[in-house]
Amino acid sequence: MIKIIFILLTSIILQADFLTVSQQKILNNVRSIARTMPDNRGVTYETTMAAICLRESSAETKIVGDIAKGDTTIINASLGHMQVRVETAKYVADYNRRHKKKEFKSILEKNDLEIARKLLTDFNFSTRIAITYFLINRNRFKRNGYFKAISLYNGGIKNYEYVNKVLNNVKEIKKYVRLKEII
Repeated sequence: MIKIIFILLTSIILQADFLTVSQQKILNNVRSIARTMPDNRGVTYETTMAAICLRESSAETKIVGDIAKGDTTIINASLGHMQVRVETAKYVADYNRRHKKKEFKSILEKNDLEIARKLLTDFNFSTRIAITYFLINRNRFKRNGYFKAISLYNGGIKNYEYVNKVLNNVKEIKKYVRLKEII
């Protein structure tokens, strides 16, 4: 019995240290923004987007991600807490334009360096781009849409490894939310 209590207490202590205060704030912000952006069925994905943020940047430490080998230009990197690429921001803006939505219209008037700067410095903007990109993909597929939207976020329609890591983050965040009651 004492062993079980010790294991439970150890588990709670480890979960309590799962996120730093800074990470909690970032994930809270991602969740708040995602809560305002439902898919075409009215579903929001605040925990999923927080899990993607945690996977992509650890929700704080890596705001400039991968750059292609031999490439030194920031415009080809994954940027911000959600690790969005300039080409993705332009795709989202163009998608919205084609679907008569005005959000992100100004992106089409910016050069790549200006978009990169905005992705790095404007948390709200980069998070909204990331969520919109996820939702575009989520709305595109009737069958396995959730899986495909997560997978496509990281560049492949069948990226099982990435999806599993995000889904593990979803589980951890859900446990953490119940434990801390702050996110």
